[in-house]
Amino acid sequence: MMMGRQVMLPDDILVLIFESMSCIDDEPQEAFKKNLVLLNVCQAWRHAAMPIAYREVFVHCETSDGCDYATLTEIYNTQKNLDTTYLVSNAQLVLSADCIEFVKVADISVCFHTNPLLAVDMVVDCLKSAANKWQNIRQLAVTMQPSAYASYRLLVDIDCYKNDITRSANEFCNLMPHVRRLGIQGANTNILARSLCDHLAGCYADQLNQLDCRHPIIQPDDVVFKELTDMSIDFDYEYRYGLPRVSAETLVSLKISNASAGHSWSAFSHEKDPTVINFPSLRFLDLTYNVGGGATLDSAEVTKYKHYNYITLNFPSLKVLYLTNMTKSCPLLQNAVLPSHMERLSITASTSVFEQASILGLPQVKHISLTVGSRARRDDDVFIFVRQILAQQQKSENTELIASNYRLPVHINDIEYISLTCLRIKAPISVDTMLAFIKRLRKLSSLSLYGLALDNIQSDITIPEVSLHSQNHLEPLDTNIKEISICYITGGYRSQEIVQVSAYLMLKIPSLRRFAIVHTLCKPLLDIVATYTPMYPHLENLRLQLDEYEECFYAGRPH
Repeated sequence: MMMGRQVMLPDDILVLIFESMSCIDDEPQEAFKKNLVLLNVCQAWRHAAMPIAYREVFVHCETSDGCDYATLTEIYNTQKNLDTTYLVSNAQLVLSADCIEFVKVADISVCFHTNPLLAVDMVVDCLKSAANKWQNIRQLAVTMQPSAYASYRLLVDIDCYKNDITRSANEFCNLMPHVRRLGIQGANTNILARSLCDHLAGCYADQLNQLDCRHPIIQPDDVVFKELTDMSIDFDYEYRYGLPRVSAETLVSLKISNASAGHSWSAFSHEKDPTVINFPSLRFLDLTYNVGGGATLDSAEVTKYKHYNYITLNFPSLKVLYLTNMTKSCPLLQNAVLPSHMERLSITASTSVFEQASILGLPQVKHISLTVGSRARRDDDVFIFVRQILAQQQKSENTELIASNYRLPVHINDIEYISLTCLRIKAPISVDTMLAFIKRLRKLSSLSLYGLALDNIQSDITIPEVSLHSQNHLEPLDTNIKEISICYITGGYRSQEIVQVSAYLMLKIPSLRRFAIVHTLCKPLLDIVATYTPMYPHLENLRLQLDEYEECFYAGRPH
């Protein structure tokens, strides 16, 4: 018997396949084990998978350094009561396989009780076995996991550990001198871990392209991040710290979370003209504010620079802007110079901010999303200003409105935006209101409802008899809606009404491609799809999602 000819895929095709299926979302240790399986299939796979399997080195060290805070200094100096739980790393395996050239990413995880320096020293010792060999690492991720919190923060004299912190940070930098992307998380609750991460960021300040920190970065005034293109900082509701000094000319993406008073734009200012800050390359800006703070990152108090006038922020290349949790005002919209056209704009704000935005005017946006009711005054005045904003955005391809507050009343006359393509409402609405939205909003393609009330239904939602020769087929609704999602139904015990409303929507909307509903019986709706498909052929392409059960139906049969 003749065997079929084997066809070998080129290495570059295999690499693309392996990268698409690589376990990048798993923990480093688990991802490494899974990727090693690719090396044992055949020689061709091994050759193509080597750069993927060995692209990351990880070191996970967990220590227990004693619980007596009063004797912490003595424990560290004498290393008494040190109990190393374990240290897990693939560094030795990478070295023994002679695959150090493939390592591009380093993942460092340190779990400790009060003092991270002991565990950090063990990590450094593990990596030192390959001294001067980690030259190709470009991305470094550091995770600190302390188990003691605020009480420890008050008991440590940071000056006693200053030399050790500086030494550990310098050793990391010497072992991995070419890092361009730095990620730090978990250090905010421990002063020693935080200081170590601050020093580590300072060591790489001149060369970093990307910085992602889950806590503020504290740096001396003479330290400037000159090459950053992407920066993401989560202030974690810290009020005492500001932004590090960053060159505004190089930034392409900027994300600031939980910002509050004191986090001033002056960190980006130029000494020659502190009243104007230019972001010539910035294309993505995401600002999420601390809703509990009295001021915000761009409030009047912090957009002033000493005795100068308000700072002017220039964003000539901005494409995407996200503004979230503005509870009082938005001087950013007043002081910033935005381009005339943008790709995407998303605003989650209070009524007063939407009022200000409607007066100032916004640039023309291709995709616009407005979220009302988030930390806002619970009145329907906000819909007046939203209507004015959307009236200025008639050329938008996608327009999304989200009513996110459960207690924000939503009536039929509140939403009259003909250009709306996506509508999400968290407050319960009636069946009649839902049908009015579907009929009125001709461009609507997606409707998501958190609650649907079955009481006092005035609309005729009668389902016709099952007959191919019947002339009593439902006239389709003039709508382009493709997706309907209902998360909760008040009075869910009324299963017959739920099935009737659901069937009415499925039969009346030929364009519908996905229908999701919870708290209902699956079998009656599945039977309706199977029974009515001959009369309503569009049901062949309808996907039903009922609670945790999902089926795609074609010609009335599960596919």
